Amino acid sequence: MDVSDIKVLLHAYRPGENLPEDVLKAHGIAKNDPELKTWLENEAAFDKAFESRLCEVEPPSDLLGKILAAGENGRDKVIPFPRRGPLRAESRSSQFIRYSFSVAASFVIIAGIVFFARSSVGSGSDDLESFVDATVLNALSNSGSMREVRDVAGLIQGLQSGYAPVPGEFPKELARFQPDSYGILHTQDGNIGQIGFSGDDSFRLLVMERRCLGGCSGKLTKPIVFDLGDNLAVTWAKGSQVYILVSDRDDEGMIRNVARTALTSL
Repeated sequence: MDVSDIKVLLHAYRPGENLPEDVLKAHGIAKNDPELKTWLENEAAFDKAFESRLCEVEPPSDLLGKILAAGENGRDKVIPFPRRGPLRAESRSSQFIRYSFSVAASFVIIAGIVFFARSSVGSGSDDLESFVDATVLNALSNSGSMREVRDVAGLIQGLQSGYAPVPGEFPKELARFQPDSYGILHTQDGNIGQIGFSGDDSFRLLVMERRCLGGCSGKLTKPIVFDLGDNLAVTWAKGSQVYILVSDRDDEGMIRNVARTALTSL
């Protein structure tokens, strides 16, 4: 069982469930491997952030009725397949495939409910804003795993050793601050580097490749400032890299200055 096999299995892992033996074995290996343990902690943090954000959604009062009605309409159109031959016991791989599809189907249903609810109340959020919001939540929730460095050389070495992108440039507005810590967020689309600064620990600079944005990459044609409640973030692209600078609301002037500077440098 290699690293990719373990990650595939653990994408379906949820504590406290009656899990297949292969998933439990993969979880045991991950707990004793530093890199896999960090990856699993990042996955759990993202799940927690997603759950927290999901709890904030207030679906329309008639949503449940619409979902049940859609299910009834769909059931009427089902064409049953005739069963041939005697029933056979499920293999372990078949059990896991069925388990994985059940988890995946649950996420599809939840995502559909969230999308329907947000569109019904006129939230105005697009997929890029949702990506930035979720990524920032994930990064801030993993601040405790940041590693300290003494200088930029140590920062670059640390990011490279974790297969995370090294920033091509730092915003000039941060020149008076010294990069003093880094962390790595592992996602299925690539690793994201997280950089902290001495002098103002409210700032976090995230750097990633464009592929991490998936389908919403095309929307990032200019710097965009997002209001994330307690935090503000500006995201922009430079070549193949995408940056997100996040801070608390007290640094709004800095965030908007970075947005203006990034715009003029495109």
